[in-house]
Amino acid sequence: MANRISIVYKRGVFVPEEKVDLPEHTRLTVMLPTVPAGKRYDFSDLCGKLTWKGDALAAQRKLRDEW
Repeated sequence: MANRISIVYKRGVFVPEEKVDLPEHTRLTVMLPTVPAGKRYDFSDLCGKLTWKGDALAAQRKLRDEW
């Protein structure tokens, strides 16, 4: 059985972001997803599916003013 947890890589060690109930020194396998160099996610499959009813210009100004 496989469970999925979030981990953070800190100072050369994989640290789980939540409590994991495992005995000490349990060996696990971590699978790291690979993305080919230069390959970026294509968001075109989301075109026309996302809706937002706010004022885009006002939101942009608000974000700009926060910095």
